[in-house]
Amino acid sequence: MQGRRLPDGSKLESPCDYVWMPYILWDSKPDSFVGDGEWHLMDPTGGVGAIGRILIDKPAAHTWEEHEDGSVTFHPSLVMPSGWHGFMNHGIWTEC
Repeated sequence: MQGRRLPDGSKLESPCDYVWMPYILWDSKPDSFVGDGEWHLMDPTGGVGAIGRILIDKPAAHTWEEHEDGSVTFHPSLVMPSGWHGFMNHGIWTEC
C-alpha cells in the first residue's frame, strides 16, 4: 500500500500515513528523550505507533532514510503495537 507523508507535526489521519514529529512542537519533551523528534505512523490496519524514539538509556530500534521525493524507508521491519508486521520502503507498506 502506498503511504502518505504528511507535513511535519501534522496529525495522522488515515491508514498508511506517516509524519515526523519534532519535539519542539510538543508542550514539553520528556527528559528521557534524546534527539529532535520521532516518526509517528498509522499502519495499514489503522494502528498507531512511534518509530525512532531515542531514550537516554536505550537507542532507537529502527533507522530510517529520507529520500529526495520525501518518502522514507525504515530498517529493520516494523512490528506495530496493533500486531501488524511488515516493511516501509520508499513510503510503500508491505506486510510480512
